[in-house]
Amino acid sequence: MIANATRAFVVAGSEKIGKKALRSVCALTDLAGVITDSGIEQPMVQRFEDAGLLLFSRQTRLDTVARIGG
Repeated sequence: MIANATRAFVVAGSEKIGKKALRSVCALTDLAGVITDSGIEQPMVQRFEDAGLLLFSRQTRLDTVARIGG
């Protein structure tokens, strides 16, 4: 599905982001962005910034969303 998508996003609660999973669905480079709640920790925000991903969270206002990292 990801290979056929124009853009792919992951939707996950902040408590799951950064945790080790039994299986990997895709690499960060396969994603356009992440949708989560406002509990995301700063080190993960930085990791997403470094990967050039969009980050949407409860604290993000839709009129101010911009590509993180450029």
